Amino acid sequence: MADSILNASINSFIRGNKKGFNMVKLRPLRSFPLRVLTKILHSTQLTFGMGSITHAETHEPLVAITFDGGPDERWTPKVLDVMSEYQAKGTFFVIGKYVQKHPDIMQRLVDEGHELGNHTWDHPSMPLLPGHKRRKQIYECDEALKPYGANIRLFRPPYYDQSMASRFDMFRLGYSVIIGNRVANDWEDRDTKFILDRLKSTITGGDIVLLHDAVCDQRYRSRAAMIRALSLFLSQCHNRFRFITVSELLRSGKPKKEIWLKKPNLKRFATYERDI
Repeated sequence: MADSILNASINSFIRGNKKGFNMVKLRPLRSFPLRVLTKILHSTQLTFGMGSITHAETHEPLVAITFDGGPDERWTPKVLDVMSEYQAKGTFFVIGKYVQKHPDIMQRLVDEGHELGNHTWDHPSMPLLPGHKRRKQIYECDEALKPYGANIRLFRPPYYDQSMASRFDMFRLGYSVIIGNRVANDWEDRDTKFILDRLKSTITGGDIVLLHDAVCDQRYRSRAAMIRALSLFLSQCHNRFRFITVSELLRSGKPKKEIWLKKPNLKRFATYERDI
């Protein structure tokens, strides 16, 4: 269904049919090069509904720090300690299977005023799954999140991987896809200075920052360098910026969207299993 509707919109654009989806023969999505699809989607009103949020346009010194991959019993509490010290609020895109395992950490997240987002049940690359399995990933994570808040409707795709069909699933389910616009490459083997420099040199009002309280595919297990960098960053910048949740940022400014399409790395496993 997703492919059919998107195909109809694309063909309408190409053939100049202003009535929208009244097409009989649909051209397969795979027949369009990715760069052509991206250009077409940027040129239509689909950007409004199908775009993914990168940041907010605001003149206020507001920044949203987001964390992917948790909750983790070793590292998430340490992240929360740092955030609490500087009265910063964050948005945590959590994995459903770990939400179930760590109700105490989840309750602390909620009690301390942080925001929650859906990061799937067990972190697959969504474009590699058929539609019913993609939606199952969302439903199962959503079920795990229900004790911690009603109507959680923020989503970040694992690995940033996203196809038009997987994005349309989120549109149908009523989720806003949050990509962000600032990364510190903390999932790589980087030291504290590198992560801190990346944060300090690029940050500006309206930014959405990506960090990880747990690395999802086992490339690294320690979050110590990131946590030290986060602490230094907040200590040096908490008088310049106010660190708020993604939803607060989007209410305070104008959400900026772009069509985000990223192919999976086929050398990477579609799902991962962490050591317990």
